[in-house]
Amino acid sequence: MPVRRHRRFYWQAALCLVLAAGVGQACATETPPTLEQLRKSGRLIIKTWVEPDTEIVVQQQVNLSIEVSTNTWFTAGTRIGRLELEDAVVLRREQFAVNSTRRLAGETFTVQRWSITLYPQRAGRYDIPPLDLTLSIAGEAGTSIVGRTMTHPVSFEARMPPGMEGIKNWIAGTDFKVEESYNRKLDQLEPGDAIQRQITFSAENIAAMMLPEISAEAQDGLAVYQKPPLVSDDNNRGAYRARRTESITYMIEGVGSYRLPAQTFYWWDLGSQSLRSTTLPEQILDASGGAVEAGSETGQTTQAPSS
Repeated sequence: MPVRRHRRFYWQAALCLVLAAGVGQACATETPPTLEQLRKSGRLIIKTWVEPDTEIVVQQQVNLSIEVSTNTWFTAGTRIGRLELEDAVVLRREQFAVNSTRRLAGETFTVQRWSITLYPQRAGRYDIPPLDLTLSIAGEAGTSIVGRTMTHPVSFEARMPPGMEGIKNWIAGTDFKVEESYNRKLDQLEPGDAIQRQITFSAENIAAMMLPEISAEAQDGLAVYQKPPLVSDDNNRGAYRARRTESITYMIEGVGSYRLPAQTFYWWDLGSQSLRSTTLPEQILDASGGAVEAGSETGQTTQAPSS
């Protein structure tokens, strides 16, 4: 009896070892690959580039694109690490990726494209470091492969447009416009009258925060009240148009003639690759009982001419 018991024990122990080895082998087989292994095998593709990639000028809008492709699908949101670039304005203007599919080597890949907008503020080379990506990709048998990987570094050069040296507060874009309007005529004013002035800047291929600012100064006998600007960025199929509206109220406090000086705004036209300027003409607020001076507008919307 003792011998049989020992034999039975040995058989049970051996069976347990065989089962344990089998389970271990199965577990080793089912271990999901890492993101780096997916990249090496071509099942995960990450691309990074800037547009445009040549002839970039200071203040110009540069789009950093990050494209992530997998031959399965994404099981959770993608997170992109923070980008800080010295001497450049960095904006995440798009909060969501552009999703699509693509056929590659006979397989269908799910594609996410992200965009970060850059505005270089000086001439020279800009090196964009690798950015941290947190991904969740579908694996085998309903599993998810979750991990972190990095984008490729990219760089670009920005140059100062000719003629812009020494000019302050200029922009680079296309179709830059300046319009102003007053709510009433600017002559025959009296103490106690209020005049509302509105100036609207708009341009394409630029962010609203990059548009010019207006600073109105009070004068003896003329009080000035300025509201916070209204800004908006519209995106129509990838074409951005920015708008900034300044609202200023002038309050006549005494008899006199008050001069609002002309203002010139400079911009680099990306379409024609040339320096241009737009000027708001001088205006006179006449509360002296005399005729309004030449150049004043009378309660109408005007568009500043460009040159």
